Amino acid sequence: MAHLSALPTLTGTPGLGRNALCTARMRLVPSSARHLRADLEGPETLSRELGASVSDDWPPDIAAADRPALCAMLEADPALVGWLPWYWVAQDTPTASLVGFGGFGGRPEAGRVDLAYAVVPGSQRRGYATEAVGALVAWAFGSGRVRRVDAETLPHLTASVAVLESNGFSQTSGSTGTGVMHFSRVA
Repeated sequence: MAHLSALPTLTGTPGLGRNALCTARMRLVPSSARHLRADLEGPETLSRELGASVSDDWPPDIAAADRPALCAMLEADPALVGWLPWYWVAQDTPTASLVGFGGFGGRPEAGRVDLAYAVVPGSQRRGYATEAVGALVAWAFGSGRVRRVDAETLPHLTASVAVLESNGFSQTSGSTGTGVMHFSRVA
């Protein structure tokens, strides 16, 4: 399991909010309306906001279409920060680099949250997803508001299946679509 510590609020430091998490190799920054507006403006603006380089393959395909809706949700309800996706910044590279985007689909309901994530193609298969998912699940359980985290993936996405299994998720019945694998982890 990844070691976590909350980062202090550092005024004047781009991207570091009160809920940022550190793992062994990463800084996870909860998306805010400000981050998502920067993201939608383009890589240079997002890079300045996060204090990290943003590759040409940003955003991951699976996350691209959701960003405007996420921004609108956070503008309407800033208290959602932490319960929507987080920006994953690798710190083990020569310069900090944005490598992924993932987190939850909203506030806990009946003690349960849904988890989704994506890693940019150039940063896949380096353990970033395993590390970030572990940190986010620990954060959710540590909130005292979550007793179960659910996630779905497709069988051919073997790396995603391995990420979930490495983080203590078990395959369960029930999914949102044919051929979709459903996983859960209980606190």
